Amino acid sequence: MGGDADPRPAFHIGAFYVDPSRNRLSHDGGDVSLEPRVMDVLCLLAENGEQVTTRKALIERLWPVEFGADEGLTRAVSSLRRAIRDAGESDTYVETIPKRGYRLVQAVTAAERATTATAELAETAPEPQAQPLPDPQEPARAQRRTPLLAGLAILLTVLIAAAVAWIGLGAQTDISPALPVANAPDAPSSSTITEPSIAVLPFRPLSDNPADVYFGDGIAEEVQHLLERIPNVRVVARTSAFAFRDSTVAISEVGDQLAADFILRGSVRHDRDRIRVSARLIRTGDGEQLWSETFDRELSDVFAVQDAITVSIVDALQIRLGTGFSESLKVSPDVDPRAIDLFYEALHLWSNRLEGQSDMRAPFDALRAAVDIDERFAAAWALMGYFGTISDASPAANDREAYSVMTQQALDRALSLEPDNGLAHVGMAAWHLQNTNRIETARYHLDRARALQPNALTTLSARAAFAWLLGNPDEALRLLRQIKQLDPLNREVDLSRSTLLAQVGQFDEAFLFLDDCQSKRCLGAGFITFATTAAFLSDDPTRLAQWKPVALEFLDLLERVPAGRKPQSARLLPAVFAVWFELPDKDSRMAAAVELLQRDPITDYIGVWGPSLARYAPPDLLIDLLELAFERGDLLSAPYAMAPFYGFHPYPESLLAMPRYQRLWQREGLRDIAAMRRAAGYDHGLPVGEN
Repeated sequence: MGGDADPRPAFHIGAFYVDPSRNRLSHDGGDVSLEPRVMDVLCLLAENGEQVTTRKALIERLWPVEFGADEGLTRAVSSLRRAIRDAGESDTYVETIPKRGYRLVQAVTAAERATTATAELAETAPEPQAQPLPDPQEPARAQRRTPLLAGLAILLTVLIAAAVAWIGLGAQTDISPALPVANAPDAPSSSTITEPSIAVLPFRPLSDNPADVYFGDGIAEEVQHLLERIPNVRVVARTSAFAFRDSTVAISEVGDQLAADFILRGSVRHDRDRIRVSARLIRTGDGEQLWSETFDRELSDVFAVQDAITVSIVDALQIRLGTGFSESLKVSPDVDPRAIDLFYEALHLWSNRLEGQSDMRAPFDALRAAVDIDERFAAAWALMGYFGTISDASPAANDREAYSVMTQQALDRALSLEPDNGLAHVGMAAWHLQNTNRIETARYHLDRARALQPNALTTLSARAAFAWLLGNPDEALRLLRQIKQLDPLNREVDLSRSTLLAQVGQFDEAFLFLDDCQSKRCLGAGFITFATTAAFLSDDPTRLAQWKPVALEFLDLLERVPAGRKPQSARLLPAVFAVWFELPDKDSRMAAAVELLQRDPITDYIGVWGPSLARYAPPDLLIDLLELAFERGDLLSAPYAMAPFYGFHPYPESLLAMPRYQRLWQREGLRDIAAMRRAAGYDHGLPVGEN
């Protein structure tokens, strides 16, 4: 639990003084901060001195839950070695013993007192000149903090759940010819939005310490989350605002691109055990600085920093916008600062996963470390569960059943700690749609999320997915337009909207974005799978001819991607593309795909390839796969999963009339979904001739 003193004594190893209580290595060149889990690994290795510590022993001691343990240990050892190298030492401190574990090469000795660089630097530190924060006890805080729950939805909670695995493929690879584009859509202008709007940019780090990056992002996210509670104020979503992290674009242009009336920007600097945060509020129309302040506080009071910044911003807005709401934003901190650092790191890692800058498992490792430190950290449990619902078909989910259990347990834990955690309710709604198809249970959690955080992108995305599932595409597209207003630069929101448009036959509008994105290579190479599917659904010979060379080059790239980085369905794409583009070897490729599925059932993205397979596979095999897809949560929840149920790329009538197919749709959840879709006028893909 957070707040307990670390009982582990300090020690020396080689040129370093190790202080476990502060997660710090001290060296004559300065201090190096370690993640808590990395410090745990170092301390356990130090216990055994030069003896080998096996990987099994490390995992059993430090990873109480098996999910991500092996990858987490590898990452922790790598981080430890990197920290040693960054301090100017060689990496001959930790030796890998193949097939066994690790041992420390340098001698470990006890330390009686901290007379190292840390203490010396502390004695000579200049007194800070910034304005001190107000007493964190005045005024009293009204509720427990739930940090950073809003603005996290990069993908539609259910419809784009599996897309992360595809979009990340070849993210740095330029593989395809540009396509001609006409009338590409622009971001919405501020004239379409009636309420005042604000964009919170990431707070700029003023040192080379990576922790400042995470902390600066975290401050911005926390301010954004609290501002989202304000009625009648539009808060630009994180993805769009953070696109200007290192930008030198003028404030007026930033305001135009984000349709924002105000910009909040700031900076962060760690100075040993203190944190200094500067913030300023700027009006984009004329560049006038309306408010600025600098805060200097002990690092242990990180939440007091966040509260003071947020309340000051809200007060500034209150004066200018004539609203009174700052009292509702005063909350009480009680989370271990080490855990919140890891929480910020998880958000940072998640943000960069599509650019190939972090492994899909890394955000989960950071969150697991956070809850190991502070097991009552509800927001970390909620975020872990939410991430689980939108990546359960990615390579991160090696064991789908275990992954689903991990996701449910994280969401259950979050709600047991904090019943009004909006993100946990969003995640639980998605989990039930993916795993139980209990429509009313999902609706309950979605209604709770809507009441708790109505304007959060997570809530809006889940509502759009729900409407799409139940046969209300107009409502789904309306909600996506609302999301686009909040997050105008988020290309993946555009991708979500384009896939929905293609599935209801609005191809010209869908390809305004798809063609533009391909010409600018605005997303990773895996985007081509979604665009090519839309081209096939259109049945337009010109469009198919345009995308054929792009698709074939993508197949060449796919062969070079390691198996662990791509979904299982990637093994079926050569056969599916061969059928779609009438390649000479389509029959032999599809026969090979049928043989593969007979020995190794694959269900992810079945809505993309299933109807094509139905022309070649025995009917019972396809029914087997559809039943398994239902059990795994793939039948209705992946991108393009609903295309057959909106009348495009349908399953054959002979399949819809099979008794087994009819029995499938009598299962819990599917029966309700079928009734609601028929009531909405969409009976495509549903059983025919039912008794």
